Amino acid sequence: GLLTEIGSRFVPLPEERLLAVVHALLHRCYKYPTATTAEVPQALKKELSGVCRACFSADTVNKHVDFVREYKQDFERDLDPESAGTFPSTLSELTERLKHWKNVLQTNVEDRFPAVLKLEEESRVLREFHIVDVEVPGQYFTDQ
Repeated sequence: GLLTEIGSRFVPLPEERLLAVVHALLHRCYKYPTATTAEVPQALKKELSGVCRACFSADTVNKHVDFVREYKQDFERDLDPESAGTFPSTLSELTERLKHWKNVLQTNVEDRFPAVLKLEEESRVLREFHIVDVEVPGQYFTDQ
Protein backbone atom coordinates (compact mmCIF):
# COMPACT_ATOMS: atom_id res chain seq x y z
CA GLY A 1 0.00 0.00 0.00
CA LEU A 2 0.81 3.64 0.29
CA LEU A 3 2.83 3.44 3.51
CA THR A 4 4.96 0.59 2.17
CA GLU A 5 5.64 2.57 -0.99
CA ILE A 6 6.68 5.69 0.90
CA GLY A 7 8.73 3.66 3.38
CA SER A 8 10.66 1.84 0.69
CA ARG A 9 10.98 4.45 -2.08
CA PHE A 10 11.84 7.51 -0.01
CA VAL A 11 14.36 6.27 2.54
CA PRO A 12 17.18 8.62 3.49
CA LEU A 13 20.59 7.86 2.01
CA PRO A 14 23.47 7.05 4.36
CA GLU A 15 24.87 10.57 3.80
CA GLU A 16 21.57 12.06 4.96
CA ARG A 17 21.51 9.87 8.06
CA LEU A 18 25.12 10.72 8.89
CA LEU A 19 24.39 14.43 8.36
CA ALA A 20 21.47 14.23 10.81
CA VAL A 21 23.69 12.49 13.38
CA VAL A 22 26.52 15.03 12.96
CA HIS A 23 23.99 17.84 13.33
CA ALA A 24 22.63 16.31 16.56
CA LEU A 25 26.16 15.78 17.95
CA LEU A 26 27.04 19.39 17.18
CA HIS A 27 24.01 20.54 19.17
CA ARG A 28 25.07 18.26 22.00
CA CYS A 29 28.49 19.96 22.04
CA TYR A 30 26.84 23.37 22.31
CA LYS A 31 24.87 22.22 25.36
CA TYR A 32 27.93 21.39 27.47
CA PRO A 33 28.38 24.11 30.09
CA THR A 34 32.13 23.52 30.36
CA ALA A 35 34.74 25.73 28.79
CA THR A 36 35.55 24.81 25.21
CA THR A 37 39.11 23.98 26.24
CA ALA A 38 37.72 21.19 28.40
CA GLU A 39 38.38 17.59 27.49
CA VAL A 40 35.71 15.84 25.41
CA PRO A 41 33.21 14.37 27.92
CA GLN A 42 33.18 10.58 28.25
CA ALA A 43 29.47 10.37 27.34
CA LEU A 44 30.16 12.15 24.04
CA LYS A 45 33.13 9.87 23.29
CA LYS A 46 30.93 6.85 23.90
CA GLU A 47 28.26 8.26 21.60
CA LEU A 48 30.80 8.96 18.84
CA SER A 49 32.12 5.40 19.09
CA GLY A 50 28.57 4.15 18.65
CA VAL A 51 28.02 6.43 15.65
CA CYS A 52 31.17 5.12 13.95
CA ARG A 53 30.12 1.52 14.59
CA ALA A 54 26.55 2.10 13.40
CA CYS A 55 27.32 4.20 10.32
CA PHE A 56 30.11 1.95 9.09
CA SER A 57 28.80 -1.43 10.24
CA ALA A 58 29.30 -4.60 8.20
CA ASP A 59 25.73 -4.24 6.94
CA THR A 60 26.40 -0.68 5.71
CA VAL A 61 29.71 -1.75 4.17
CA ASN A 62 27.85 -4.36 2.10
CA LYS A 63 24.85 -2.21 1.12
CA HIS A 64 26.54 1.15 0.54
CA VAL A 65 30.03 0.49 -0.80
CA ASP A 66 30.49 3.96 -2.33
CA PHE A 67 29.37 5.72 0.86
CA VAL A 68 31.83 3.71 2.95
CA ARG A 69 34.65 4.22 0.45
CA GLU A 70 34.03 7.97 0.40
CA TYR A 71 33.64 8.67 4.13
CA LYS A 72 34.73 5.86 6.48
CA GLN A 73 38.48 6.44 6.68
CA ASP A 74 38.37 10.24 7.07
CA PHE A 75 35.34 10.27 9.36
CA GLU A 76 36.85 7.70 11.71
CA ARG A 77 40.21 9.49 11.66
CA ASP A 78 38.51 12.77 12.63
CA LEU A 79 35.79 11.60 15.00
CA ASP A 80 36.32 8.06 16.31
CA PRO A 81 37.61 8.07 19.91
CA GLU A 82 39.24 4.70 19.16
CA SER A 83 41.49 6.20 16.45
CA ALA A 84 44.74 6.64 18.33
CA GLY A 85 46.34 10.07 18.16
CA THR A 86 43.84 11.75 15.85
CA PHE A 87 40.76 12.20 18.06
CA PRO A 88 40.23 15.83 19.20
CA SER A 89 41.63 16.58 22.66
CA THR A 90 39.20 19.41 23.46
CA LEU A 91 35.50 20.10 23.11
CA SER A 92 36.19 23.10 20.87
CA GLU A 93 38.34 20.99 18.53
CA LEU A 94 35.59 18.38 18.37
CA THR A 95 33.03 21.11 17.65
CA GLU A 96 35.17 22.42 14.77
CA ARG A 97 35.52 18.94 13.28
CA LEU A 98 31.78 18.34 13.53
CA LYS A 99 31.15 21.70 11.80
CA HIS A 100 33.54 20.65 9.03
CA TRP A 101 31.75 17.33 8.57
CA LYS A 102 28.35 19.01 8.66
CA ASN A 103 29.46 21.31 5.81
CA VAL A 104 30.95 18.45 3.76
CA LEU A 105 27.90 16.24 4.14
CA GLN A 106 25.42 19.10 3.61
CA THR A 107 27.15 20.09 0.36
CA ASN A 108 27.30 16.50 -0.89
CA VAL A 109 23.66 15.81 -0.05
CA GLU A 110 22.53 19.02 -1.77
CA ASP A 111 24.69 18.35 -4.84
CA ARG A 112 23.36 14.82 -5.31
CA PHE A 113 19.68 15.65 -5.17
CA PRO A 114 17.55 17.71 -7.51
CA ALA A 115 16.25 20.95 -6.00
CA VAL A 116 12.71 19.71 -6.64
CA LEU A 117 11.47 16.14 -6.47
CA LYS A 118 7.98 15.50 -7.81
CA LEU A 119 6.57 12.62 -5.84
CA GLU A 120 4.05 11.76 -8.54
CA GLU A 121 6.94 11.19 -10.96
CA GLU A 122 8.82 9.06 -8.45
CA SER A 123 6.00 6.71 -7.47
CA ARG A 124 3.18 5.09 -9.41
CA VAL A 125 1.26 4.43 -6.17
CA LEU A 126 1.34 8.12 -5.26
CA ARG A 127 0.35 9.10 -8.80
CA GLU A 128 -2.70 6.81 -8.65
CA PHE A 129 -3.67 7.81 -5.11
CA HIS A 130 -7.14 9.34 -5.02
CA ILE A 131 -7.58 12.15 -2.58
CA VAL A 132 -11.37 11.71 -2.51
CA ASP A 133 -10.78 8.56 -0.44
CA VAL A 134 -9.41 10.67 2.41
CA GLU A 135 -11.76 12.28 4.89
CA VAL A 136 -10.73 15.72 6.03
CA PRO A 137 -11.57 16.75 9.60
CA GLY A 138 -14.54 19.10 9.56
CA GLN A 139 -15.57 18.37 5.96
CA TYR A 140 -19.12 17.43 7.00
CA PHE A 141 -19.76 20.57 9.04
CA THR A 142 -21.51 23.51 7.48
CA ASP A 143 -21.31 27.10 8.60
CA GLN A 144 -24.35 28.06 10.67
